[in-house]
Amino acid sequence: MKKIPLLFFCVIFLFCGCSREPKPPEKSFSSKISASLNGIKIKADITSNSSDFITVKLKSPECLNGYTYSYKDGNFKISYKNFRIKANGNYIPNTSFPQIIYNVIRSMKIEDNCVYQGEYNSLAKFRGRCDSGKYTLTTDFSTGLIKEISIKENKFDAKFTNTKPIN
Repeated sequence: MKKIPLLFFCVIFLFCGCSREPKPPEKSFSSKISASLNGIKIKADITSNSSDFITVKLKSPECLNGYTYSYKDGNFKISYKNFRIKANGNYIPNTSFPQIIYNVIRSMKIEDNCVYQGEYNSLAKFRGRCDSGKYTLTTDFSTGLIKEISIKENKFDAKFTNTKPIN
């Protein structure tokens, strides 16, 4: 008689565990990025909010330190010290570092563009497609915070650290 409730509990536990879904990728966050694009090492800070506003501030290579790329509603601005350029649309190539970051994050904000692939060691893997190519997005399974982005066709890999959600 005691085996029936135990068996019932095990079956329920088994089925509940199979339907576990990750938290969706977080859309509002700040983070530090260490990336490689065609063998060039890049460091940057990023801020993204749930609307279409993303800022990427380059830290290295040294010749690009201080350049800031700000995207809002399909427009963007490049800033460096007192120098500013504003433009509409996709003015810089889809294979450039800030544009890749923008394209992936914009893509993951659109429902059904970023599809869950599975869980690996408390990380969730997503795949999607954006103007920069097919990407793989790795997030923390329980928080949805981005850990990595890669686009093989552009030889692009980025690791996100010190990531914090923005309320």
